[in-house]
Amino acid sequence: MIRRPLTDPRSVITAFGYALPGRPVAMMMFKTWGYITMAQALTFVSDFKLGHYMKVPPRPMFWGQAWMFTNIEGMCSPEQRNGFICPGTQVFGTASIIWGDIDPARQFSSGQSYYALVFFFVLGAVCPLVSYLITLRWPNSFMKYANFPIVFSGTDAIPPATAFNVVPWSIVGFVFNYVVRRRHFL
Repeated sequence: MIRRPLTDPRSVITAFGYALPGRPVAMMMFKTWGYITMAQALTFVSDFKLGHYMKVPPRPMFWGQAWMFTNIEGMCSPEQRNGFICPGTQVFGTASIIWGDIDPARQFSSGQSYYALVFFFVLGAVCPLVSYLITLRWPNSFMKYANFPIVFSGTDAIPPATAFNVVPWSIVGFVFNYVVRRRHFL
């Protein structure tokens, strides 16, 4: 069984899959009311935060987002010509099948196909500790730039994202957070 902190909404979704296995529609309803509403609100607020940093006032930011949904043809459809495809909607449907119909007990319990994935929680706890001990011993090593919680949480967006999203992000992150910082540090 995958154990997540009770403050993580995904742990509640996993628990729901254990409680009512074989009920994907109930799972989708629960996930929509209990998790998706909060996640979309946080995404909306993060858009406003980005607008705040870019000195865009909140009202034009809100109306710009509302304008997009009403004026961009085919938004969130796979055939949208400008790439506004909303890949998270496909993940939502797939997750309802995985957590609601197949149920987590058939996947992650002892003796099941993906039981070994449970041990990655141990890896997630050990990697930051090893990184910390390495930086204590060698303070100027490359490990002082490694942040394993961020690396591991970055994989959370991979189901809707593809290599076209991850590889450019990695290159830009490396150039600006390592190369530029090392050569042009103020």
